[in-house]
Amino acid sequence: MVCDPNKTADLVPVDMVINLMIVSAWRVGTTKPKELQIYNCVTGQRKPITWQQFIDLCFKYMRKHPFSDVFWYPNGSVSSNRTLNTFNWIFLHWIPAHIIDSFVWLTGGRPIMVKIQNKLTKAASCLEYFTTQQWQFNDENVRNLVSTLNEVDKEVFCFDVAKIDWNKYIEDYVLGIRRFIFKEERTSLPKARRQMSKLYWSYRIMQVVSVLLTWHFLTTRYAPLRRLWTSALHFLMHIASMLPFV
Repeated sequence: MVCDPNKTADLVPVDMVINLMIVSAWRVGTTKPKELQIYNCVTGQRKPITWQQFIDLCFKYMRKHPFSDVFWYPNGSVSSNRTLNTFNWIFLHWIPAHIIDSFVWLTGGRPIMVKIQNKLTKAASCLEYFTTQQWQFNDENVRNLVSTLNEVDKEVFCFDVAKIDWNKYIEDYVLGIRRFIFKEERTSLPKARRQMSKLYWSYRIMQVVSVLLTWHFLTTRYAPLRRLWTSALHFLMHIASMLPFV
């Protein structure tokens, strides 16, 4: 997807937003301020996380707590370069989806990968405006509102984003999706992790094969590159022949 990995994501846990709505309504209702009060529930000022950090943490915990029926090893990257994104979409998503659906159709199954891929592409395009921009929001009113609460209310209606631990939050988020959306028990984790290990090595093997095939294609069709490769091999062999043997 098109995304600037270094931009601040400004993500906020939804329960904190709801808590702030409750407390701000109480505050306005009891103090009745003459001026309009604006409360920006944001993390960019006090607990920032970039898109790259967010994506890395998601993949980290998706691998640590994998789902049982994973089709492929969780991995990916983002870039603000549209040409690179289009290239990756064609070769890493569009073509594989059509290949898989063709195989499923030939074996009598119901092709769904192209349909899923199209939905994911549309969803990514909807997020593009937010993943390529960054804003600075003033959250002074929220900080002042926190200071008016007693310790009990701060715990019950927590909306202090400075307390967010992104590692723990995203790990809990992945576990929550696994348990409450996919209805998978913790007892299925060992088996899912063994499957993830197999997918990891399949992914690495595919990477090596892809590089070798690409290199073979280039060296067999471009003479200068072939000569450069041959010269490099001869040089390395010459260096190796000069090394002392124990």
